[in-house]
Amino acid sequence: MSGGVLSKNDMQTIRIHRRSIRRIVLTDAASMLGCWLVACFVVSASRYDAFATLFCVAIAIACSVFYTWKIFSICRNKTDFELVLTTTRIFCHSPDQQLCPDFDVELKNIDKVTTYSDGWDNLVASTGAEIKLSLTRNFGAPVRRFARDIASHSPHASLE
Repeated sequence: MSGGVLSKNDMQTIRIHRRSIRRIVLTDAASMLGCWLVACFVVSASRYDAFATLFCVAIAIACSVFYTWKIFSICRNKTDFELVLTTTRIFCHSPDQQLCPDFDVELKNIDKVTTYSDGWDNLVASTGAEIKLSLTRNFGAPVRRFARDIASHSPHASLE
């Protein structure tokens, strides 16, 4: 386990999701290239109309800035994404705290698990102390599977 501190009692793992930093960077670089390819296609389909060209170039530059920032922040942290659900806790270690913050929560403290979709699957788990852990699909985590597993292994959690 890289990053987290788990005791021998936590070693019965239910589900693990890992995404290497190399895969994250390659996926982001491919997405940036895809933005430019779509922009080039739209510009050529519009027969090089000035407005369409400026609009597509502006969108492609914005995508490039976003993905460059994301790749830089992930490479700076030099760590893989790791999400582990054991019989007693859920642990997440993320290379980018803005995309998915780290957390380490005991399952017995989770009261409610909510999943919703706004284009991406999201999971919010609430604890009695009103601490919420949030998990998105930013690093390809199977959010709905984790939600079902958390609800089924947490003694007090309800799935909504």
